[in-house]
Amino acid sequence: MSKSDFSFHKFISDQSPEELEAYAERAGTTVLYLKRHLIHRTRLPRIEMIETLVNASNGAFTKVQFIAWLYELDASYLCSQKENMIVSGGFKHAVNA
Repeated sequence: MSKSDFSFHKFISDQSPEELEAYAERAGTTVLYLKRHLIHRTRLPRIEMIETLVNASNGAFTKVQFIAWLYELDASYLCSQKENMIVSGGFKHAVNA
């Protein structure tokens, strides 16, 4: 998967029920929260939760990929920039954290 075509929705959908439960546990959340709120982007997680979700993925995706997916941005552009664009007040902090 390239840096610009990551989909958290696909990542979650591709997990078996057991894998998804284990991922949710590692991330300190629930399968319900992942499926109901995150894959549909109805909730924007705090930076601490983003970092936990990324770490719990065991390298399946990066923080930049997740944030780009969350805000529907082009991750390949973000990765090539020395100073990431500001989409909202928290976006620059989240990418550079």
